[in-house]
Amino acid sequence: MVTAVLPIVLSGSNPFTKNDLLHIFVRFCFMTAICIPFDIRDLAIDQADTVSTLPYLYGENKARKVALFFMLTYLLLIVAEYYTGMLNSKLLLGLFISALVNGILIFMSSTKRSEYFYVLGIDGTMILQGGIIFLIHLF
Repeated sequence: MVTAVLPIVLSGSNPFTKNDLLHIFVRFCFMTAICIPFDIRDLAIDQADTVSTLPYLYGENKARKVALFFMLTYLLLIVAEYYTGMLNSKLLLGLFISALVNGILIFMSSTKRSEYFYVLGIDGTMILQGGIIFLIHLF
């Protein structure tokens, strides 16, 4: 909501246009993909508390596949945004690079990874995405 709907509403735009709905879904896919690895990290705690998360219900491997599915969907949707004229080629490249890094980190996520992997790696991907886009626009 904060990364998609709020900017749309603050700009005075109608969030129910085709392009805005597409962008909201793009952001939803990105955020979902990077949230699932945190459930993988917390699997032991969720099992002890019987919290029904994807990893708890379906296992670590299936949860990772779901997260990768959302990241792949995100990739396809940013291509759709590009073809609708919502993104230029530089922005598409930056988002694509960010998605590839995210996909690698999601693939590497595991209950055995350290807290730093999640805080600096997965959580840091939002900052990485902004940094990559900023650098690409400079060149």
